[in-house]
Amino acid sequence: MKTDLQTHFDNLGLTPQASQWLLDVWDAIQLFDDVADKDDIERKDLDRVIYSAFVGFNQNQFFSENYHSLNGLLNVALVKWQASDTAERTGKANEKSFVWRASYYDLVVYCTILCQGYEFAHKNSQYLMDMYGEDYKDYIKEFKNA
Repeated sequence: MKTDLQTHFDNLGLTPQASQWLLDVWDAIQLFDDVADKDDIERKDLDRVIYSAFVGFNQNQFFSENYHSLNGLLNVALVKWQASDTAERTGKANEKSFVWRASYYDLVVYCTILCQGYEFAHKNSQYLMDMYGEDYKDYIKEFKNA
């Protein structure tokens, strides 16, 4: 999946710094989800996320230049992920939790706007929307079978 994301970011013409920041966020989301689900975590993955969180974000020029808006979006994405996770854990997974689960892609859209402008993002909005690879039917099946 991470390779697919990099390909998408390249296709969208995101800067290397924007792509790296988005990939670092992706790694953090995946690791924290594994922690919440009590899945096994490889030490190298943990070490990479620890570095990104404490050093990498701060050294990333794209993040530094856009800190205030990106930090706000990270706050929104966190709340949306926590809400969807709560719904999933309490047996209330539905269309809303499915949509809120995909808050990472809000960051991708915004980074595209920052790197390429609104007109480019608008022109490529179908491509951006299609980046989310999970289907609702597969999502809901995951929780009905749990």
